Amino acid sequence: DDDTKKVLTTLKPGDYVGEVCMLLPQERTAGVRSSSKGTARLLYIDTQHFLRDVEGKDPDALQIAFNIALRLSEVVKETNKLLMNNEGSELRKVISAA
Repeated sequence: DDDTKKVLTTLKPGDYVGEVCMLLPQERTAGVRSSSKGTARLLYIDTQHFLRDVEGKDPDALQIAFNIALRLSEVVKETNKLLMNNEGSELRKVISAA
């Protein structure tokens, strides 16, 4: 249904999505669609293999894990900002009710 679709962001080369699912066993919260008229190149990383490679200290897997940690820390910072100002009033209500 097109009424429920919303553009959340536009990704650039090197950006990634789905990082939370790499660390937590949960359903995805969004989908991705290419708006490119050319070719979009994607890399799928299986969580089980990724975690095995991180444990084995594979340099590529460690870099991805580091990038995931950076991204999640940015999400936490942005969430904290919302909680500290009026824009976060609804979010504070939800958290208080939990």
